Amino acid sequence: FQSESIAKPRADEHVVTVLGVLNQRRRLVIPPSDPRYPLIRMRVNSLLEANAWQRYRDADRWPDAVAWWKANVEMVEQADPETRRVLLRTAIVHAFDDLPSDTQRNEALDVLEDLLRSDPGDGGLSGADARALVEAATTAVAFGGVEERAVRFATMQKASAKVRGELVEALATRTEPTAAMLLAELLAASGETAVRDAFADPRASMRIASCRAAQGLLRHAAEDPEEAAYFAKLQESFRPGLEVLTRDDDLIVATRASIALYHLGDEGAITRMEEVYKAGDMSVKIAVADALGDVKPDDAYPLLNLLLANERAPDSGLLRATALDALGRTKHSNAVNLLTFYLLNDADSGVRRAAGNALIDIGNEDARYALVRALTEGQPQPDRRARLVTVIGHFDGQVV
Repeated sequence: FQSESIAKPRADEHVVTVLGVLNQRRRLVIPPSDPRYPLIRMRVNSLLEANAWQRYRDADRWPDAVAWWKANVEMVEQADPETRRVLLRTAIVHAFDDLPSDTQRNEALDVLEDLLRSDPGDGGLSGADARALVEAATTAVAFGGVEERAVRFATMQKASAKVRGELVEALATRTEPTAAMLLAELLAASGETAVRDAFADPRASMRIASCRAAQGLLRHAAEDPEEAAYFAKLQESFRPGLEVLTRDDDLIVATRASIALYHLGDEGAITRMEEVYKAGDMSVKIAVADALGDVKPDDAYPLLNLLLANERAPDSGLLRATALDALGRTKHSNAVNLLTFYLLNDADSGVRRAAGNALIDIGNEDARYALVRALTEGQPQPDRRARLVTVIGHFDGQVV
């Protein structure tokens, strides 16, 4: 790498990258048909399991890793393979809340999934382990993608109705968008009656979730011609409660209720949302922007465009980012042009990131062409070129 033909030494990062590529090219692949495969696979699995035993423990109970291993090594080594896997799953579950980073928590969930995948005849997590994992996720400092993954994984196992009820109660106390979406999903899965009952819940978070759940059920039924009778039943069941919630003291509840009624053909829903936007504080405006991503493109675009034009202050970056995300979800014909403009020109990095992600989600020829054109026409500044290249890298095709 440091040959005389190179004018200057290569950066360490360059050397590492090239070595990584060379290692990939020289990797030995042993297919299942190879007679060595079963023994090597067994040895690899044993090593991975041994590593996992050393990494995961309940730090509240065993703060010292050496003491924990000395106390448990004999039991682990003497247990039969099936019992050892069950014990390891329990150890990972109880270590989940002690892991310091999202990366490590994701790795723990990967190991859990691999353990279950390696023994498809196994019954999965025990009810107690599923409950413990749900509790660890819902009591985390922040509820994000990793916590959502943990909850989904746990509820796919042996989570009882009681555990699911506790999960709903725990999510109702969270304020993060990920938790709100998951709460709505759980309510919708519980059925029409549970959703309608939640309209009257004293907690705003539950009323918001019930409106989202009603919207999801209505959209699903409306899209299936065979569900016409069910859609009519849902309409009769949900409309009175949703109409009451449009007058809720909490303007975010009123916004979500208006969107649900929009899916019942309420022509005044968008007008009400514009009134809420003008009357509300920043949190309400963000809720309105997010909700507009759930309506038809031509109905959403005028208010989203107005919102983006009005909200240019430095402290309204999250609102613009939410509006751009909603615009991307609508896939309006002018969305690509607006998103490209904000990707290149907005001073807020969060807004630029939202614009880029929305373009990636749209992912069609128009989005790809707009990005390539912005990159090749004129001479954009280096930081803008970098943004364009980063987003283009998520597209496919010979032009890319």
